[in-house]
Amino acid sequence: METELNRQRSIARHIIDGSITIDSVSEFESMLKIFPNNPALYSAFGDLQVKKEMMDDAAFSYKKAAQLYIESGMMLSAILTKILEWRIEKPTHEEGRRFHASLCNGNFEETPLQEFFTSLSYPEMVAITNRLVRVRLPGNKVVKKIGDVDNSLYFIASGTISDTIYQPLGKKEEVNRKSTIYLSKNDFFGELFPFDEENLSKSYVETVTSVEMGKIS
Repeated sequence: METELNRQRSIARHIIDGSITIDSVSEFESMLKIFPNNPALYSAFGDLQVKKEMMDDAAFSYKKAAQLYIESGMMLSAILTKILEWRIEKPTHEEGRRFHASLCNGNFEETPLQEFFTSLSYPEMVAITNRLVRVRLPGNKVVKKIGDVDNSLYFIASGTISDTIYQPLGKKEEVNRKSTIYLSKNDFFGELFPFDEENLSKSYVETVTSVEMGKIS
């Protein structure tokens, strides 16, 4: 029994990271019966329902996922999933304010990213979420290279990326010194300022694992 449950857990993890694709609604529903409190599974189910043009069902799955993410203390994932729901069904101001209150009152890890989002007023939250786009990438995927135009800010909801900066050692040196940092949940990277100048990336950013991020350009 335990071996079968472990197999199902492994399948669920692969569905979430995108390495296994389920194209059957009934099979997905069977997985949700086994793991009824897994927000990432509900979010992935919403993606499948969108693919199959089951938009009302997808909105419900995203709504369920957002609530479970909040209960799990995963603020950014909750925001990204709620945005997907709202782009299917536009919320009333009452619904929007209720979600804003759940963010402000949620039991989340204290991080600069959490502090930023929970300090937003309701109109500010609406302005941010209207520009925020969910980005999902597999492992070993280049996000940006040195010299690319850098005009986006990324917020990491899950997964790990590597950010490598190359610095010249001297005028006659052929080899550059490089320093790599690893960023994960609740970290952020990228450049937006100044708005009136073109920023060029000074680092090489690549996913280490599958990653879910919010992006503002």
